[in-house]
Amino acid sequence: MPLLLPYILQLFVLVGISSFSSAQQIGSVPKSNADLALNVLQGLQNDPISAKTNPVFSPTSVFYGLSMLYYGMGDSSRKIMSDSLNLPDSKEKLSEELKELSKAKSPSKNVINIIVTAQQSAVRASYGTQIKRDFGAEPYQWNFAKDPQKAKNVVNAKVAKTSNGALKRFLEPGSVSESTQLLLVNVIHFKSDWKEKFDSETNLEPFQLSDSPPVKVEMMFGQFQDIGYLKANNGAQVVSLPFEDNDYEMVLVLPPSSDTDINGFLTSGQLKNLLPKIMQPGTLTKSGATITLPQFKIKQKFDLKDSLSQINELGHIFSTCADFSRLAKNNVKVDNVKHMAVMDVNTEGVEAAAATGISIIPYSAFTEDLNIDFNRPFAYFIVEKSTFMILFAGIMENPDELA
Repeated sequence: MPLLLPYILQLFVLVGISSFSSAQQIGSVPKSNADLALNVLQGLQNDPISAKTNPVFSPTSVFYGLSMLYYGMGDSSRKIMSDSLNLPDSKEKLSEELKELSKAKSPSKNVINIIVTAQQSAVRASYGTQIKRDFGAEPYQWNFAKDPQKAKNVVNAKVAKTSNGALKRFLEPGSVSESTQLLLVNVIHFKSDWKEKFDSETNLEPFQLSDSPPVKVEMMFGQFQDIGYLKANNGAQVVSLPFEDNDYEMVLVLPPSSDTDINGFLTSGQLKNLLPKIMQPGTLTKSGATITLPQFKIKQKFDLKDSLSQINELGHIFSTCADFSRLAKNNVKVDNVKHMAVMDVNTEGVEAAAATGISIIPYSAFTEDLNIDFNRPFAYFIVEKSTFMILFAGIMENPDELA
């Protein structure tokens, strides 16, 4: 029987499950990371100024950036961030979970953290020591006052190298200035071939848009014997496609066929109810299926300040009221949170990369024989099964409009 899967979110479930029940216990950090994935996607969809078609980003990269920031906060600001993101209830517990996550090593994934401090800045040495110890951050020191653009070039070169050349010119001119005291950067790169590959040739097929006539896009076709599948009570479908690296799967989510608006599926909470299955694709029923999926490559760059500010009270971290007394001896504030992401989905596999940069400045005071067509908007995720972390998340609205 043919099954149509409508919309997909990336960073990556489908059955009406309202709580995280599983034989395997999921820690606070993967749950927080999954919530962050949906909240930021929603923010990127709804921002009236910087709304993005086909938004894609790395929740894991952003989470690591925010966690490094958390380390530098005083107690009151830590509590606000912790409550907003549902973090572990203490810095020590967060540190323990992060150390466990860091044990997930794979040739398919590369993650680095960088901390760049200004020479003669008031950044506390104890803060840098903790970031280096708990995040394995590579420390650098630079004279921003003398040559901020060269500092930008050094960071950009490191980001480009770590991302296998996918992320070039991450920091734009002007993103680093003479007043910059600290740069916190996370870079994540993922690449793996499909366990079962799509046919090498693609065909132009119609893709139904939410509010416009169909467009013709390059569609991949494949017959698979070992996918994960679930159909939720509301008709939504979840499909997981395994990679050669067994610790990772791409999870695709099609809203119910009655849905015409991917954004409504996201904001109504239907997708959030599926998070436990998205995060644990190994729990989906194994099946054979014929799948058609758009081939696409997306590159996007944005400032996440507005999207993050819409998450509970998280806007606090951008205010002059935020307490960063464990980070610096003087008064500082978060100037911006830059993010860049690339997602390349093709017949061979997937390559994805993302970088998050936080700039700090001082201030004055898943049935058998399935036929599944992803020929309408859907959501997609790249999930690390051993840690339940959503590495990348995205929404494909229009494969004919790729940035």
